[in-house]
Amino acid sequence: MTPHDFTPASLRTLRVLLEERNLTRAANRLRVTPSAVSRILGRLRMAFDDPLLVRTPSGLALTDGARAIQPHLATVLDELERLIQPAATDPLRFLGTAKVGISGYAGGLEIERALPVLMKEAPGVSFRLRHLPAENLEEIETGGLDLAISLAKSSSPNLYRASIKTDRWVCMMRSGHPLAKSMTIEGYAAAQHLALTHAEDGRGPIDEVLDGFGARREIAASTLGSSSVATILAQSDLVLTLPRWAAEPLARAPLIMADLPGFFPPAESTLYWHARVNHAPLLIWLRRRLLELMRD
Repeated sequence: MTPHDFTPASLRTLRVLLEERNLTRAANRLRVTPSAVSRILGRLRMAFDDPLLVRTPSGLALTDGARAIQPHLATVLDELERLIQPAATDPLRFLGTAKVGISGYAGGLEIERALPVLMKEAPGVSFRLRHLPAENLEEIETGGLDLAISLAKSSSPNLYRASIKTDRWVCMMRSGHPLAKSMTIEGYAAAQHLALTHAEDGRGPIDEVLDGFGARREIAASTLGSSSVATILAQSDLVLTLPRWAAEPLARAPLIMADLPGFFPPAESTLYWHARVNHAPLLIWLRRRLLELMRD
C-alpha cells in the first residue's frame, strides 16, 4: 500500500461504509452513486489486503481487520477534517464530526432542543452526543470528546471552561409524598431515590455533598433519560434530585418540586473543551452556539 491509496475522500468513504454496512445507505450519505462507493471499496480492499466487508445472511459484516481499523480511522479523519477546515466562520461550510459528552443533570434536555438548530445551521457536521457517566471528564482529556457539558469541577490546566447556568437543586416527587412536608437531611437520605445517571453505582454530585455530612442515600433505580421520569415518579415513592432548570420542564401534575435544604451548594452547568481544540473554527462556532442556545 502507498499514501496514494488513502486520499481523504477514500478514507471518508471507508468510514461511512463501516458505519452503515450498506453500499446504498453509504452512497446516500456521501451523495454519490453506489457504483462509485463500490469502486472505492475495491481499491481499499487491495490496499489493505483485506475484504473489509463480507456478505452474511443478515447483510454486510465487518472483518476483524475492519474492526481494528475503525477506531483509528475515526481519529485520523477527525484530525484531518480539522486541519483542512475553512478559516471562514460560516457554519454552512463546515465539514466534520463534533463529539459532545453531556451529563443528564447538566443539560440533557437543553441540548436535545438545541440539536435540530445546530444541524440546520451546519448541515455538513455530524453531531455525536454521548452521556457522561458520573460527570466524568476523562474522555475530553484523552481526546474521546471535543466538548463536555457537566456539573463537574476541574482544575486541569488543559481544560477551558465557560459557565452555562447556575441554579439551586430541587427534589421532584409525586404530590402528597411524605418528604414534601418536611425536608431534613435525615429524611432526604432515608428516602428511596431515582437517579438520572449512567454511573455504575448510581452516584452523582449530590452524593459527594452527602458524604461530607456522613450521610448516604439509597439509589433504588436509575433511568437512561428524561422521557420515563414523570411516569416513574408519579407511580412510586421515589424522588429525583436535579437542578431546577432540568426539573422545570418535567414539573407538572401529579409531580411537584421541593427545594433541598440550604446546605446544598448551587448546581453549575459548565461547558468544557480541551486546549487542543481551542482554535478549531468548527468548535469555536459550536461552543458559541451551545452557550447561546443553552443559556436562553
